[in-house]
Amino acid sequence: MPRVLKFKVNIETGKQGPNETVNFCFNNHKMPFENVIGSNESDAIFEGSFDVNSLPTV
Repeated sequence: MPRVLKFKVNIETGKQGPNETVNFCFNNHKMPFENVIGSNESDAIFEGSFDVNSLPTV
């Protein structure tokens, strides 16, 4: 059964970056990214990743 080991996102903001914590939902759990580079302020680039190591679902 496949597993999610890690995922990564890149966000490039425009003139109105929210400057708030970037969260994601995984299996109905809202969590912040663990490994963050940059920010999501105006005209910035945010890169975040998370090591999920999920278990297969049945």
